[in-house]
Amino acid sequence: MYDDFKTLIENNKKIIIFRHLIGDGDALGSQWALYYYLKDKYPDKEIYAVGDDTVGYQSIFEKPHQISGEKFTDALAIVVDTANTARISDQRYKLCKTIVKIDHHLEVHAYGDLEIVDSDVTSSAQIVANILKEFEDNEPLKEIVAKNLYTGITSDTQSFSIPGVDVKTFETAAYLSKSNIDTGKIFRRLNAIELNVYKYKNYLANQIVFDESGLAYVKSLNKDLKKYNITHSQAKRNAGLMKNIKGIDIWVLFIEQEDNSNIFNASLRSNEIVINDVAQEFGGGGHNYASGVKSLNPERLEQLINKLKMKLED
Repeated sequence: MYDDFKTLIENNKKIIIFRHLIGDGDALGSQWALYYYLKDKYPDKEIYAVGDDTVGYQSIFEKPHQISGEKFTDALAIVVDTANTARISDQRYKLCKTIVKIDHHLEVHAYGDLEIVDSDVTSSAQIVANILKEFEDNEPLKEIVAKNLYTGITSDTQSFSIPGVDVKTFETAAYLSKSNIDTGKIFRRLNAIELNVYKYKNYLANQIVFDESGLAYVKSLNKDLKKYNITHSQAKRNAGLMKNIKGIDIWVLFIEQEDNSNIFNASLRSNEIVINDVAQEFGGGGHNYASGVKSLNPERLEQLINKLKMKLED
């Protein structure tokens, strides 16, 4: 499979790398690692990284490339960290002649001409790192490539703390460390926050609702985002706010949609209890212990809360 991927890379003069909307550390880290790797290995090829501007990561990753529609024609599309086509940031991927999907989510849409998908690993960056490791015959990667991949792994594993982190995760991290990356600096940059974000995080913490079943949840409202000058993508990064509270087995961050008052998107998380099945009942999905649900009205939101309570009480 990796050989097929390499052949596609070598046989295409234009390569465009995509990721999901509102890119997180894993999506952006995977995307930019591939960009820097391919630019270095194939200087005569046209390589681009596209997508929406993602607030909160400007100091870590470059701005996406702005390119015309004609660039997509006859290009190879590489889509990272995106389970379904609706979430691909820049729908002009449809203009590309061949699509490679690299992902670690549970299957939603099989949209790639070539698919490198492994839902047993904790990040797409880990998959990309292992691909490049084979390409380079286990030799170290360029520092900038390894730094982006380590950022992606650290981000999606919450610093190697989530279920699913195993010996292979650490083996990949060890391989990236051969590139003399400063892991401490990567961690600090990834977790550094502005003062307004810090104040909002503390405000949000005081709004958490705790249920005796072991469920905790909190609602992020548009009026509060405006007060603290917080974007929706910044708000979403608080999904782990309740992670380390003793006695809490499932937690949910509800974020009011920007253009639909009183309609919420939900980020469901747990340490050991599978919650993806509940997310799927409400039209969402993701991973066993980290899933999302979109467009919940107040009635559906309460139904979701009750369903999670029932799961904990069983």
